[in-house]
Amino acid sequence: MTGTVLEVACKPGDQVDAEQTLVVVSAMKMEHKLTAGIAGIVQSVSTEEGATVDQGDALVVVEPQGD
Repeated sequence: MTGTVLEVACKPGDQVDAEQTLVVVSAMKMEHKLTAGIAGIVQSVSTEEGATVDQGDALVVVEPQGD
């Protein structure tokens, strides 16, 4: 499914919590909030608002936070 990025809510270097919203995508007339699966540090963001993305694209890379 193809979608359009509505919002990017993080940038490289940000500390994020598990389940924190990172990107909001509009697809099939619905908004989908893509969340972090783990707590950690954002290593890279490979999209921007207005970009078209496909299912399976890696939009944000989060490195686990070491304890």
